[in-house]
Amino acid sequence: MGVDLVRECQRCLAQVADEVEGGLLYVDEGAGESLHYMGGLPFVLQLGIRAICSLENASPLDAAVAWQGGRLLKVVVLTARLLSDAHRYVLRCLRCHPNVKKCTIFTSVSQEGHSACLETPLGHNAYQEYRSLLQQDLQSSGKRVSLDGSFGWSESREISDDFEIIIRHVPLLMCALAPNLFVLPSGGAEAESPLSDLKSGPSLGPGLPPIDTGVMFDVDDRVPSGASLLGHFLHQLTSQLDVKVDVFSLGPLAHLVGNLVTDLSSSIVLDHGSQRKSAGLLLVDRSLDLITPTCHNDNFMDRVVYSLLRRPTVLPSSRPQMTGNESQPLARKPMDFRVPTVSRRGDASKIAEFPLLPLMTGWDRKAQKDPSHGHDDSSGAAEDDIGQMMGGSLAISWDRLGLFSLENMLDKSTKDATLMIRKWFHEALRQEKQPVPVRARLGAMTPGELASLQAALSAKPDMTIRHVDLLQVARAMEEVLSGDKRSKWEAVSSAEKILRLSVNDGSQSIALQLSDMVQQISHDGMLDLSDVLTLAIVGYALAGEASPKGLSSGPFAWQEEAVLTESLVDAVMKGRSDLGFSERLKRALDAHWKKSEGNFTQGGVEEKNAEKLTTNDDDGWGEWEGLEEDIDDGDYGETQLKLEIRDRLQEVMSVLHCVSRARARLPVALRSTEEQVFPTGLLQQVFSLIFAKADVPGLHHHSSSVGNFFKSGLGRFGLGQRLQQPKLGDYRTIIVFVVGGISGSEIREIKEAQMGHPGSESVEVLMGGTTFLTPSDMRDLLLGSHSRS
Repeated sequence: MGVDLVRECQRCLAQVADEVEGGLLYVDEGAGESLHYMGGLPFVLQLGIRAICSLENASPLDAAVAWQGGRLLKVVVLTARLLSDAHRYVLRCLRCHPNVKKCTIFTSVSQEGHSACLETPLGHNAYQEYRSLLQQDLQSSGKRVSLDGSFGWSESREISDDFEIIIRHVPLLMCALAPNLFVLPSGGAEAESPLSDLKSGPSLGPGLPPIDTGVMFDVDDRVPSGASLLGHFLHQLTSQLDVKVDVFSLGPLAHLVGNLVTDLSSSIVLDHGSQRKSAGLLLVDRSLDLITPTCHNDNFMDRVVYSLLRRPTVLPSSRPQMTGNESQPLARKPMDFRVPTVSRRGDASKIAEFPLLPLMTGWDRKAQKDPSHGHDDSSGAAEDDIGQMMGGSLAISWDRLGLFSLENMLDKSTKDATLMIRKWFHEALRQEKQPVPVRARLGAMTPGELASLQAALSAKPDMTIRHVDLLQVARAMEEVLSGDKRSKWEAVSSAEKILRLSVNDGSQSIALQLSDMVQQISHDGMLDLSDVLTLAIVGYALAGEASPKGLSSGPFAWQEEAVLTESLVDAVMKGRSDLGFSERLKRALDAHWKKSEGNFTQGGVEEKNAEKLTTNDDDGWGEWEGLEEDIDDGDYGETQLKLEIRDRLQEVMSVLHCVSRARARLPVALRSTEEQVFPTGLLQQVFSLIFAKADVPGLHHHSSSVGNFFKSGLGRFGLGQRLQQPKLGDYRTIIVFVVGGISGSEIREIKEAQMGHPGSESVEVLMGGTTFLTPSDMRDLLLGSHSRS
């Protein structure tokens, strides 16, 4: 079939090129991420637009950027949000340009998607309803245009008849990282909408599917908005690919999304019949396998995303029309990965020397760290490194050769990726007739060898331009081999191996091992408290897999969990840590840590205790139960702070119990056996069975309404008995979508499963997920600011 997702996304926008030509294009964050992976500015400018601006930061000065010898008469808005969520930005944008005669709004959410979402007041005729709403708000804003081109605001008046508003639907606003890999943009409606809530039964958090839906979703108003939007998006994807899909699901929320996709696709099956090619769509719940994306596996894509800097997360604004039944939007980490432009080695190459100072005065990363922005702790860069914030991009879809190179490295280990990069460098140097600076060695490439190869290929500006894609991938690899996060990744990976061995050999309890790791934490150690919490997710998931029932009280004895909780309380009180679960206590903890550091600099704990003994408190009542500390700390004493932290950690433990229960609900045939020292992930086991054309335990096939008619209606006459349930292994094209997010390790596992079965190389596998997950992302979704609490 040869599906190229990057070209499919470009084709969707190319179809509306006539409507955007000559206009000023405004894109929101989600649409901007999608355009970035479609080809960036080189592709967008081919559509004939004047300029591209940010919708959230619209300004009247944007018209000067789009000036081409005449007035700006057309504004085009491209949004990945719901129209009701983007309304405030669209309204401000149009107020900034009162001279425009036409406004065309393209949204990635269809009218059916708007009507099925609870977070918007728009109904079945959503586009017309929003057009009327926008016209009313523009009339009430009092737009006034003068003859000299200046503008101002007057009392309410009618909009002129020549002002036109058009609303269209444009599908496939997604981040196609490779021709066979895609995720949803972080600022899009599908990614920001919650997948579960506390009312939906056992929940891991709004960003992950629930453990078990049961009968909770039988009522339409209890269906999560994220599930509805995902169903409509996948329906649009299969329609654009022009395939007839048979839907298979594994997991409760995946089953719900599969039913929606099947219902939406039934009419297309009737219209096209057998003229469309068949494909299998596999939906998998992320909650069935929380171990694989949380582990620090040896995978190039996982490590490079973990090591690179990301654009700061922008928290979505609360919806003004909230009535109490809707959920607040979820803040996903952006898919904007920045590759530093300057090598870490001072004597190495200086690749693509962009200005290291901001283009506008007063702009820096610290200015963006306000309450409306989040901080990505997965970066190995310095806090104030402006050069890295303005670095290159990991996405090189504008260069087909570079995109092919990155695609081949998605499923490679770190060693295999370095060998591949070495081969590409040698071929590039031979093409440029340049000598290879170092002798080729057996084994993985060292940071020094990589830096020498970069210096040789970037010796001349023309060579740098011709091979900028290879140099950017090499800079990303340099961050993996010698970045600040390298030693921590390896330390956490070693600790995860110990936990896996403990489950198999029945040695010391995982909870006690985690307690020992917490007690060994120091300010200069390899592991910090956030790393131990990530290990706790892995440990509880492994214990839940080994547990026969997955009890709600947890897989460990209460004494062991009490020891672990007390160890965590002491660790939080001891020193500064970037912990998402303690955001509500952040101010009190900062004051406590600051005072502790002050006491330490004034002479240490011994002098403080000696000073207490010299007081007139002969009976020592002031030292009981931390009362002395309460007096010193003011209104928020140390004892009260410990109680608050202990209560917050109890909520963390309840989430870890849900993690163990989620793993225990996995079918027994898909669990790891005791003989496996390093068990495989869920997707690798599933695809091994698919390529072997065997039955997958727990896999549900969704029959269309036509298929149900043949089974039930004609079955009474004996005509439907020959219909058999299809198998995913019979399809030449398989689309797998992980509801909740996919990781680089799972991409590698799918490839390994395909290579392990001869004859399956001809099967085309398209992989996708709600977002791209790293271990820190999983910790935030379960225990951090994006968790259920």
